This record gives sequence, structure tokens and C-alpha cells, in this order.
Amino acid sequence: MTQLITSNVKKLRLDFLNVRNTSSLIFEPISIEDAVMQSDPFGSTPNWHIAHVTWFFQKILEKYKQDVGKNSINTDYLNSYYQR
Repeated sequence: MTQLITSNVKKLRLDFLNVRNTSSLIFEPISIEDAVMQSDPFGSTPNWHIAHVTWFFQKILEKYKQDVGKNSINTDYLNSYYQR
């Protein structure tokens, strides 16, 4: 069972890196002005999308009870639906 989970986590890490690299390529031509906070509440900045994906992958790792890193912080606020 441990080997299966370890294998899944390794694949998950590769998936995360692939998503992050693809996101970076998509966002590369976007200007700084378009990447920062928007006045329209329906506008989601590229930084928000990157943060949300980070939150998503971290939650999967937590599900498998994997250590997400000694420098890890509570990332619940990166989820747009997070409620205190």
C-alpha cells in the first residue's frame, strides 16, 4: 500500500510541475497590468489561478497524509471558496 501511495504522489508531483509549467507558458505574454488585482470582481488574475492550483495539489497530498514541506503554510485562503 505504501508503495502505491508513494507512486501516486510521485505522479502527482510530476502532474503539478506539468500544470505549473503550462500555466507559466500561457501567462508569459500577459502584461504586469493584466496580472495584478482587477477592479472587476469577476476578473481572476493569473496569480489567482496559480495559487488555486497550488492549493488543489496540496490538498491532495494532505489526503494521502504526505508531508508537504517544512516551509508549508496553511493555504486554505488560496481556495476561492474558502470560508472562515
